[in-house]
Amino acid sequence: MTTHILKRCPSCRGDAEVIEFPVADDVLWQVNCRSCGLATELDDDRTISIQHWNRRDQEERMKSIVTILGVLLPAGMVIMLFLGIFLGGMLMGQESL
Repeated sequence: MTTHILKRCPSCRGDAEVIEFPVADDVLWQVNCRSCGLATELDDDRTISIQHWNRRDQEERMKSIVTILGVLLPAGMVIMLFLGIFLGGMLMGQESL
C-alpha cells in the first residue's frame, strides 16, 4: 500500500486522517480533520480522497489571498481619497493666508 502524506487542515491547521466506511460490498473513503471535523466527500478511491483533501488546501489558500486583496485594495483607495481631500484642504487653506 502506498503511503500518501495528508496536508494540515486549512481551517484550523489540525491533523487529518483517512477514514474507511464499509458500505454493502464496497468501501468508501473520506479524509477529515481530527480537530474541527472538516471533511472531504465520500469517494470509492482512497487515493482520490487524499488528492481532493490536499488540492482543497491549495485552493483555500488562494481564496484567502484573493479575499484579503479584495478587502485591502478598496480600503487603500478610500484611505488615499481621504488623505488627498485632507492634504488638498490643508494646501488650499495655506494659499489663503
